[in-house]
Amino acid sequence: SIRVGWLHDSNLVARKLGDWPRYLCASPEYIDRHGMPESPAQLTEHEWIIFTILPTPFQWTFTRNRREQRVQVQGRLRCNNAEAVRASLLAGAGIGAQAGFMVKEDIDAGRLVHLLPDWDCGAVGMYAVYQDRHYPQARVRLFIDYIRNASTALEMAG
Repeated sequence: SIRVGWLHDSNLVARKLGDWPRYLCASPEYIDRHGMPESPAQLTEHEWIIFTILPTPFQWTFTRNRREQRVQVQGRLRCNNAEAVRASLLAGAGIGAQAGFMVKEDIDAGRLVHLLPDWDCGAVGMYAVYQDRHYPQARVRLFIDYIRNASTALEMAG
C-alpha cells in the first residue's frame, strides 16, 4: 500500500518514495478577522486546528536560512483526519499545516492563504509499505520504482 504520513512500528517493510512539503495556511476570512502573522513567534497568538496524529501536534519548528524557531501553539479544534483539518481551514476555523498536495489547489484558487512562505515547516513522507515475504520481489521493486518516479515528477510540478 501507499502510506502518507508518519509510520508506526510494524512487521511491514517501508520504502520512502519522497516528501511533500507542508504549507502553513488559513482562509482569507480568518486572516481578515485575526490578522496576518509576520513571524513564527506570532503564531502563538492564533487559533490552530490541531492535527492530533502528528508526532508533536502542539509544537512546531520553523526553519529559514538554517535558523530554527520553535513555537508552542494552541487550539480548541482537534482533528485526527487530514480532510477534516482541510475543511476546517476552508471554513475559517484557524491556522494549520497541511501537505502541499492537500491544499495547493485551494491556495492557487485563493480559498486559502499560504502563511510565512519564507519559513519551512517540514515535510510529510510518502512510503510504499509491503510484506516482503508475500510478494515477488521483482514486481514489488518495479512498482515502487514507478511510484517513486511519478511522485518525484509531481513534487517538481507542484
